Order: sequence, then C-alpha cells, then structure tokens
Amino acid sequence: MAILALQLPGRVNGQPYYFNHYQVENGLSNNSVECSIQDDDGFLWFGTINGLNRFDGYTFKTFYNNPGDSTSIGSNFVRCLYNDSHGVIWVGTNKGVYTFDKISEKFNQASPLPKGNCTQIIGDARGRFWFVIGLAVYSFNPETGKVKLYPMDGQAPMATSIAITPDNAMWVSTSNGCVKRFIPSQDSFYTYSAYKGIFGPLSTSIEKIYPVNDSTFLIGTKSEGVKVFDTKSKKYREIITFNEERTGIYVRTFIRRNENEYWIGTETGIYIYNSQTGSVTHLQREYDNPYSISDNVIHAFCQDREGGVMGGHLSWRS
Repeated sequence: MAILALQLPGRVNGQPYYFNHYQVENGLSNNSVECSIQDDDGFLWFGTINGLNRFDGYTFKTFYNNPGDSTSIGSNFVRCLYNDSHGVIWVGTNKGVYTFDKISEKFNQASPLPKGNCTQIIGDARGRFWFVIGLAVYSFNPETGKVKLYPMDGQAPMATSIAITPDNAMWVSTSNGCVKRFIPSQDSFYTYSAYKGIFGPLSTSIEKIYPVNDSTFLIGTKSEGVKVFDTKSKKYREIITFNEERTGIYVRTFIRRNENEYWIGTETGIYIYNSQTGSVTHLQREYDNPYSISDNVIHAFCQDREGGVMGGHLSWRS
C-alpha cells in the first residue's frame, strides 16, 4: 500500500495507466493510507495508521501523537479528514476528533464530541458538521456548541457513511442496507423503503454512498459490489457485482473524475465506471509492472485543484 501518481492520462500505446509510487522510503510515515484531502493552501494531507502527513509536492511532514504534549494529535491512527469552508482541517482518529491550527501547527480536541472511532466528517450548507463516530451519527452546531446523537432505527443498525447531494440534502447509509435522508424541519431521518417489500433487502451492509445527482446514488457494499439506487423509483440496479474470479467486491470509496466517469476504490483494485456507456475498466496490481498500482486495496480518493485525483494509495495528475 502506498500513494501513487499517474504519469499520463488515458491510454498510451495500448498501456492503460502509468503510476509512480510514494512510500515510506519517500518520507511517508506509513504505507497504509486511510484518507486524503487537499487544503486551501494547496497542501495534500494523508492520514495513515501511524501518523498524519502533509505533502507539498516534494517532501512529507508528519504529525505524531506526543503523550506529553496536549496540543499534539490525539492518536496516530487517522481515519478521516475534512477541510471545511473556513479552511479548518478536521481530523478524525480512532480516539476522537481534532482540528488543526495552521499558524501554530497545533491540534485541538473537539471536546463536545465523543472520543470514539471517527470514520467520517462532513459539513452541510447550514453550517453544521456531521460525524460517524463509533458507527453512530452525531451533529455539531458550532454556533451553540451543542452535539446531538441521532439513533438509527431498527434492529441494531449502524451508520456507515454520510453524503450530501447537490441540493444540499444530507443522507446516511446503514449496516442493514438502508439509506436515510435528513429532514431539517423534523430534525430526524426518513428511511427509504428501497430494500423492503417486493424489492427485497440488500443482503450485505452498505459501506459507502456517493451522490450522482439529487436523487441517485452509487452504493458500495461489503461483498456485492456497486449498485445504482434511484430514490424516486426506490429501485436499484447492479453495476459491478463480482470480480474476474467471481468473488465478492468490497467497495471502500468513490470519486467522480468527470461528468460520466467514476473511480471506485475496492479491496480488489480500482474500477473505472462510465455512467454514459456502462463500461467498466478494472485496474489491479501487476507484479511484473513497476508502473501499475502498488496494492489492490484502495481506501480513499480526493481531487486536487489541477483536476488530478489523490487518495489512499493513489495520486493522479491529468
């Protein structure tokens, strides 16, 4: 596992993609990258299982937990990152949430929030922040300083991911195969019945949801690949279910490369899905090719200002 950099876009002389690798030998604190973002200053940030890394395009600076320094990051296991509308970097770790002060380069614990395992942070158009902590959903209102827990209804469901659609609606996916839309006027969630009744429930947990538009999502599952879910018709259809060996696909993340192209990070490589043509390209590690991806496990993607894709184990310059 490492960060990769695509040298050339598209296909050249029949060769699909060329990648460079950034690993521990290049200054990365750990090759297992969980998350990545680009901040307002252009720095790229990579959260690993052993340290938070800032990359200026040439060198890495790593931030570690120092038990004797209360202003250091609270844990070296970084699970998620978020750059808010004010340029503040939020860091989710396995021991709580922290914000980073760019001037002092110090960390502050978001003390109103639980000190649990935070796997996602996102801000909405109303100025509130949303978190998945310990597989539960929390909101934080910075104006009032109040935190609220939103229980997921049903038989022990767990929140797995959060997404905000272009119309600023906030959605949550759960471990029992449901998607829930937040209704601000009721301060509660509405559960869509897409997986109930005649359609049948999903037999596996949803790992990640990614909006295509205001009413359509890509749904990544833990063993049944990718589906497209239409909240208007309340139906879903299969996109990718099995890999070439006919085994299940564990989906980790999505990113939209352009109008019709989506990159899908999984436990078995990268799938590139074209929503217009329906075509799917599968990139995997080629052991005899130093320019292929270095590992098939892809945890995260983000897009930089130049239109390149950066991510957990992957970096692409177009």
